Amino acid sequence: MLNPEEHEKFFHKVTTIFQQSNYNLSTPLLGEGGCFDLVARKKQVLLLVKLLENIDSLREEYAFELRKLALMLTGFPLIIGQRIRSDSDIEDGVVYSRYEIPVISLETLRALLLQHLPPLVYASRGGLKVKFDGERLRQKRLERNLSLKDFAKKVGVSKRAIYEYERGTIDVSLETALKIEEFLDTPLTMAINLFEEINKIGSLNH
Repeated sequence: MLNPEEHEKFFHKVTTIFQQSNYNLSTPLLGEGGCFDLVARKKQVLLLVKLLENIDSLREEYAFELRKLALMLTGFPLIIGQRIRSDSDIEDGVVYSRYEIPVISLETLRALLLQHLPPLVYASRGGLKVKFDGERLRQKRLERNLSLKDFAKKVGVSKRAIYEYERGTIDVSLETALKIEEFLDTPLTMAINLFEEINKIGSLNH
């Protein structure tokens, strides 16, 4: 757990990123310990932000209150975290989820707001996954005159999996995505628009 000084440093880093991206900030009157630590607003985007050292320390009742409050305010809940459990850092560029609230690292926030580089990967129970442009995948496969069966063999997955990737009904493991993009020599991974996905982020884990 972060001591008060470390928490203050973390809080300062987060607020600096928001301020550099021209968000207006405010903090709850009750101070630390509530379901959120920071309110960030920019034009039509309102974020209720919770800062956590260990994202698995989030209590379910706090998550429920945060989601409910965000819904009431037509805003979005967001967690900025540092670690998973006690021994693993949150990976940069990856969107996690706790109680249907998206979780990102400080560096992912920085890349998103200051460099306009949205995350490409999300963490699910089955590991790290990405969303593919299914139509482009199909187009590139057909350009190479490959059947579903032949293409599946070349990238090491089932024919059914390729069919579902192209339809967009299932997402792709990061390992498989890298193999497919390398084989076709073309990018297929779609960026995660955090502010569009944020209300349905829980569905990313199913």
